[in-house]
Parts: sequence; C-alpha cells; structure tokens
Amino acid sequence: MQEPNSQPPVAPGSKPTNVKKIVIWILLILGILTIIVALIVGGATYYAYTKMKDLGLTPTQLGDDPGTAFGKILAATNDDIEFVSSDKDKEVVTFRNLKTGETITIDFESIKAGDFPEGLISQSDEDAEGDVSGEEIPGE
Repeated sequence: MQEPNSQPPVAPGSKPTNVKKIVIWILLILGILTIIVALIVGGATYYAYTKMKDLGLTPTQLGDDPGTAFGKILAATNDDIEFVSSDKDKEVVTFRNLKTGETITIDFESIKAGDFPEGLISQSDEDAEGDVSGEEIPGE
C-alpha cells in the first residue's frame, strides 16, 4: 500500500528537475536588474539635465556654441571668474577675474590643449592634478 504523502515513483535513469522554476528565477532576477539599471541611468540623466538647466545651458547649445557652454561651466565652478562672452567666429571666450578686475581671453585651441592662463582655474583645482604645489614628493 502506498502512503498518501509520498512522491510518485521515478523512472530509472531520470532525475526530477525543476528547470522551469530555475529559468523563471533567472529571468526574474535579470528583469529586476534591468529595471534597477534603467532607474540609475534615468536618474543620472535627469540630474545632469537639471544642473545644465540651472547653468542656463541647453543640450543643443553644447554642440552649437561650445565656447558659451565652456564659459558658463567654468564660471559656475570658480567663484572668482565671471563669464563675459564667447565669439564663435573668432573662436575665443572672454572671462573677468572678479578679484583683480582683469579681463582674460582664451582661444578654443588653448582650451582643447588645456593651456589656461593663470587665475582662470583656481589653485585648489590645479593642486588636485598634482603638479602645481611645488612640494617634493618623498621617494623621488
């Protein structure tokens, strides 16, 4: 006599598997991970868009007028600099140093090369790059 709670007999040579359950769990986990990645990318995009909007930049301006975009971003990151103007035809950007009142003009080629006049980028930003402090590094 067979007990009521026992499993049915298994045919010789085959093992009972839960392949369907395993596949469902894998698909469920992949779906959840996809949703999490989409939320992170969407949140980062929204954050970047709102920060650009706060600076007065539009996405089309980044491609159409890179000098103005660069000027506004640099002025937002350095309290001592004020963005004055950008001339797309002459390929120059003009800033004003608020501490000295000096007007600084820099061309697009210098911007691309990373050659900035003194005072345009704050000292703390240059120290982060590691080559301005003048201190000798031990072990060199």
